[in-house]
Amino acid sequence: MRRRTCFNANETAGEHAEELHDLRSSEPSSQHDRSLSINTVNLENLLRQVEADRANLHLGRFLPSVGDRPITLAHRCRSGAVHPIRSRRICVVPKPYQQPHPKLFQPFSVSENTIRYTAQSDIVPWILVSYPTDFQRLCRVYQQVAGEAGRKLGLGESVGAFRAVHFGETEAEAVALLRDTNYAGFQKYFGGFGFWEAMRTPDDAERYPLTPTYTPLPPHEWTVDRLRKVKYGIAGTVDQVKREIEELHTIGGEGELEWFGWFFDQGFMSWEIAERQLELFSRHIIPAFR
Repeated sequence: MRRRTCFNANETAGEHAEELHDLRSSEPSSQHDRSLSINTVNLENLLRQVEADRANLHLGRFLPSVGDRPITLAHRCRSGAVHPIRSRRICVVPKPYQQPHPKLFQPFSVSENTIRYTAQSDIVPWILVSYPTDFQRLCRVYQQVAGEAGRKLGLGESVGAFRAVHFGETEAEAVALLRDTNYAGFQKYFGGFGFWEAMRTPDDAERYPLTPTYTPLPPHEWTVDRLRKVKYGIAGTVDQVKREIEELHTIGGEGELEWFGWFFDQGFMSWEIAERQLELFSRHIIPAFR
């Protein structure tokens, strides 16, 4: 299983908002479909051209745009005046060290529509939905759609999962660290962008239905216990953490997850605690899944 540490996810909140539209509506509007298609094609086309070091802004089915409006690049001078820039190319400086370039990642994937799109486009979805049966179902959807697109994959291959991991001498100590760090971020910031919707359980469908009228999880449901119940928040001793990651890795005993992302709480804990968390992960978790 490959590993990736995500230190900050603020920049992906807008992308997650698009994901939530698909959760809230089983039949998105044609306007939304068109806007999402334009933005998706633009983004994927642009990233693949950057990857190939030939990012010409005018290639693709659509001109660069946000909704129906072309992208406008501008430069603010010292005087405060803003002047438009006619940009022709976008490139990465310095060039990526790894060759060939890694696959494209789709951060915080939630909706089935996104899972299907990434499977068709050979993109790795980082699935934020964590409840085991729901996560396993999305992994099977990815495998099936990838197969239909000519990519024969094992269950969990080319799929990533984000989890918050916290170690403690005791389970209570680890849960307290989860509460003061990752949970605090969800409670005070990410919840405002709808990220708690990825923490649903099957029981929520009756109390907070998605259709015909979308009912979001109310704030009193935004709890540490929910993060742990859906298996997003992994907190405990080294042995407890290892067992939960093993269950995730095997995808219910039927597959093998290729990518694991640790949502690491840099800035929410002291350097000494952060260093200890990294040490325990590198010493006890990474060797178990090589």
